[in-house]
Amino acid sequence: MVRSHRQSKGTTVTEQFSHSPRRRRAILAGALSLLLAVAGVGSFTAVATAKPSAVTSKNAATVPAGVSAQGIGVQAVPGNWTLAFDWYCDGSYSTTPIVFNANGTWSDGSGYSGPWVSVAGMLTFTFNNSETTYSGVVASRSVTGIQTTFTGLSGCFYMLQGGALSAAGSHDDPRDAAGRS
Repeated sequence: MVRSHRQSKGTTVTEQFSHSPRRRRAILAGALSLLLAVAGVGSFTAVATAKPSAVTSKNAATVPAGVSAQGIGVQAVPGNWTLAFDWYCDGSYSTTPIVFNANGTWSDGSGYSGPWVSVAGMLTFTFNNSETTYSGVVASRSVTGIQTTFTGLSGCFYMLQGGALSAAGSHDDPRDAAGRS
């Protein structure tokens, strides 16, 4: 990330800095806390999380596992889903089955896995040993959102829960759900 600011006499100073994966997740959690506060949601907690420390920082709220959000209709996330992902949002979706477990972990048909959290109708899941992160809005038996590797690759995704209409897709992109070729 690059940040510029003006000093006296019209000169501009440019600083470059980066954040660790843990710090990025803490920043994301802090941003979610701020968004919920602005939206008027007083207190919130997660439906599930495998790594509470992944969404905890000095500036973010701790999100305990197994408690539903306060005052918000939270949809059930655990179960079998179909993930349709599209790197670069160009209309070329690939699909994989994905299972969300009640203990806050997930796994997909390609052998990937990681932690997930759902707060206030939002679902976020990350990949173990990777910065790849998906985040979207839960609506009934579907989720629509965005994903990124935090290394320049980003895209769009949707998920349909088991029993919902089948995910349609063509596979024009050689990358998998983690953004790897």
